[in-house]
Amino acid sequence: MTGKRRQETRGGYPTRAEAKTALDAVKSRTRATSGRSEVLTVAVWLDQWLASRHDIAATTRYDYASQIRLHIKPILGRIRLVDLTPENIDAMLAVLSAPDYVSPLRHARSNKRGLSTASVNRAWDVLAAALNAAVKRRLLPWSPGVGVTPPAETNKPGQAWSPSEAAAFLAHPQVQEDRWFAAWRLVLTAGARRGEIAGARWEDIDLDGGRWWLSNARVAVGANVVDKTPKSARARTVDLDPHTVELLRAHKSKQAKERLWLGVPDCGYAFTSPVGEPLSPHALTRRWAELVAATGLPIRTLHEGRHTAVTIGRVHAGVDVATMRERVGHASEHVAERYTHPHAAVSKAAAKAIADVIDNPGNGPGAGRTEHTGTGSG
Repeated sequence: MTGKRRQETRGGYPTRAEAKTALDAVKSRTRATSGRSEVLTVAVWLDQWLASRHDIAATTRYDYASQIRLHIKPILGRIRLVDLTPENIDAMLAVLSAPDYVSPLRHARSNKRGLSTASVNRAWDVLAAALNAAVKRRLLPWSPGVGVTPPAETNKPGQAWSPSEAAAFLAHPQVQEDRWFAAWRLVLTAGARRGEIAGARWEDIDLDGGRWWLSNARVAVGANVVDKTPKSARARTVDLDPHTVELLRAHKSKQAKERLWLGVPDCGYAFTSPVGEPLSPHALTRRWAELVAATGLPIRTLHEGRHTAVTIGRVHAGVDVATMRERVGHASEHVAERYTHPHAAVSKAAAKAIADVIDNPGNGPGAGRTEHTGTGSG
């Protein structure tokens, strides 16, 4: 403010040699960063980094901003960026991992306590990305996150209905009478995400050809709902079975009559609210939960309906991995495996089939073959 050079001082060193070592470290850091980061706090840099991310979707930006505001800034925000250490980050992860943790910025009456390991790791991922960017911009000589090991994820895996349970859900009278019955069919047969259901447009559904071009999703960004490309920025084509096509055709006809009776314009979406407006994805989640409770079936979330589609396709219908990945829009085989949940009946059948080959070696499909296909290591 005065135009004069700000002289930084530090003290408390036991010996002159230790003071000189500390001074040399500051000089080395200043040469590496040109002194640009000496006055930056972690909080200020996180804000600058997020503003510089021109490559992320609105939903990702909102998630990053939430992680920064709720979990990172309250713990590390006041520390100077150049003073941040791996030990500081370890301490943050320990705080976030505590069973009774609650962000100081959460509502005082919030009953939510503790974060899942996945949530802790999301906060870590955001911080690590910001620190790596600081190194690239020569604000730090090295990232203090390099020596940090985040907690292993121990979250409960998703679950899936069996084919008979999925069929029972779709056959339930209350489900069949629901205005979004065709949407529930798409969840369980096409493995569509809720945002893809909410964002489905008639112009992208070829009823004559039995194909759906998934190029749009409606997702919640805070209190708002926006349209964006599907997750992983991958539009894809999904073939539809004849029964699903007929259900969609009947739904479209009913929707047109309803719109004419209400006197509202066509918004272009395949699934709309009772007054003909585009859907919030939250509305689909709430209605699915109500219908599942009404059927008396094992509780499965709307996203676990997607797990069900993948499991039925892979385990029961015998669809190969590559085709199933393309159908449901999985980015990798690792993700696809997480969505596959073999049921007890299938597992027992596999155990019996293996034992039958051992107990009756002359009767199996590979009788007479002796080649070894294992690796010998596990």
